[in-house]
Amino acid sequence: MNLNGIEIVTDYLESDCAYIKGKISLTEYNIISHPTYEMAEDYLDKGWRRFGKMFFRPNCSQCAKCIPLKVELADFKFSKSMRRCLNRNKSIRVEVSSPRCSREHLNLHNLYHEYQSKEKGWPEHAITPSEYQMLFCEPMQFSKEFRYYDTDDTLVGVGYVDILKSSYSSLYFFYHPKWMQKSPGIFSALSEIKHAMENNIREYHLGYYVPGCSAMDYKLRFNPYKLLKGDDEVWSWDDANWK
Repeated sequence: MNLNGIEIVTDYLESDCAYIKGKISLTEYNIISHPTYEMAEDYLDKGWRRFGKMFFRPNCSQCAKCIPLKVELADFKFSKSMRRCLNRNKSIRVEVSSPRCSREHLNLHNLYHEYQSKEKGWPEHAITPSEYQMLFCEPMQFSKEFRYYDTDDTLVGVGYVDILKSSYSSLYFFYHPKWMQKSPGIFSALSEIKHAMENNIREYHLGYYVPGCSAMDYKLRFNPYKLLKGDDEVWSWDDANWK
C-alpha cells in the first residue's frame, strides 16, 4: 500500500508467546518506509508499538491480555521509592541525542543479552553491527537515544524513545549487568518521564501490561495510568478505549 508517498507493507507473524507459556501469539505488523510524527502518534494511540521500521501489535484470537499502558504526566508524582531509586543513581550521567551505532553500543547490547540468557533463560540474541543499525539506528526524525554513563564515563545503559508532539513512547532499554542492583530499568523510565515533563509532554507510553506476568507488574507503579482495552475479557482493537 502507498499512502501519500509512504509505503506500508502489512503482514502477520505467528510465534510462541513471550508472556504466557504454552500459548501461540499472532503479531500484526506494518513496515512503514518514512512515518511522520502524526502517523507514529496515531499508531501509538491505537495500541501499536514500534521497533525499527516495523509498527506491530498482538492480534491473537481468544486472547487480549497484552494491554497498552500510558502514564498521565499532568498528575504524575514521584513516589518515595522512585525518589530513592533516583538518589541511588545520582552518579549516573544521562545524555539524550539521536541514536548512534558504535562498537560500544553493540558490545553492551550483546553483553546484556548474554547475561539474561544465562540468568533467565532468554534465547541467545547476539547481533551484528548491521543488525544493530537496522533495529536501533534507522533515521526516524522522532527517535531519540538516552545514554547512561557511570562516573568513569563508561556506557552502562542505552534506552530508545520516540519523542512525539504530545507523547513519549519508551521502546527498548538494555544495560550492563554490573548496574543491576540499582534498579536500572526503573531509573531509565523515571529519567524518560522527567525529560517528558520538562518538555510539557502529556503522556508517556510504557508498552504492554500483561496481567499475570510478574515481569510487567512494575508498570502499575507509575500512577496515574490508563489502559487501552475493551469491556470484555476478549475484545478486538476496534472495541478498545483508553480508561
